[in-house]
Amino acid sequence: MFTHLHVRSSFSFLEGVIPPEGLVQAAARLGMPAVALTDHNRLSGAIEFYDFCHQTGVQPIIGMEVDILPPQELAAYPSATASPLVLLATDLSGWASLCRLSSRAQADPAGVAALEFQALIDNPDGYLCLTGGSRGQLNQLLREGGDHPATAWLKNLGDLFAGRLYVELQIHTEHDRIIANQLSRLAARLKLPTVATHNVYYLAPEQAGLQRTLAAIRLNRQVGELTSQEIAPPGAHFIDEAEMAERFQDCPRALESTQEITERCRLELPLGVAHFPIIDLGEGETPTIELRRKAQEGAQPY
Repeated sequence: MFTHLHVRSSFSFLEGVIPPEGLVQAAARLGMPAVALTDHNRLSGAIEFYDFCHQTGVQPIIGMEVDILPPQELAAYPSATASPLVLLATDLSGWASLCRLSSRAQADPAGVAALEFQALIDNPDGYLCLTGGSRGQLNQLLREGGDHPATAWLKNLGDLFAGRLYVELQIHTEHDRIIANQLSRLAARLKLPTVATHNVYYLAPEQAGLQRTLAAIRLNRQVGELTSQEIAPPGAHFIDEAEMAERFQDCPRALESTQEITERCRLELPLGVAHFPIIDLGEGETPTIELRRKAQEGAQPY
């Protein structure tokens, strides 16, 4: 069985098209036992998605596609820019890590939302890491810099996510197939598992035009002015298991990894239960005093 692990919903504002309910219904209709939600730099739709999954009998996999800047040793390469990684929570500690990362991304006063690599080092627990697919840093480095920088990036990730890193293979175009074969060889050399994914932005092929229109609105540009990197990849619809099997017939282990990941991502959210923060109060202070102080600090202009 195949599970989609790289999916944006309409909560990826002006990027994805699919409402969480539609995503879950699509997975159920195609007989998929699980599906992931990996919105761009945010977890806004996660609870709604989680609820729909439990109502429908589909296992929810909660994650996030987060933009990460490469470490300093790769900064010399022109292709070393902010690029996505896919992070999938395996337990509550992972959910907490993703919440912190999302908050840091949204708090960027410049509105860039790309995080330094240090942010992953500060929040390393409870989630799996996928290398980001055709637009991830690994693919960019391999295309433009070759094996050396790609290997260095993988080693950085592998050191941080030992036993939790998967090299993501995507085949949206025939050129992607060439890159996927190169990545498979690189992963084998480094003894890392691969996983087959498809970058999903919308449900049906005819919604590609709608996605392009949303991207134009987001970027305040004419549709005809958009580059291929500013819109969804070709054929970014919710494809079925048979099509994925055909695309990855030379990489069956990468398809099998989707089920391995599904089994590892058994997050159960304790919804309906209050979780109050534990804070250290100074002598004579009360929670109300501390809350007022933090509110006043947060109201100060930059």
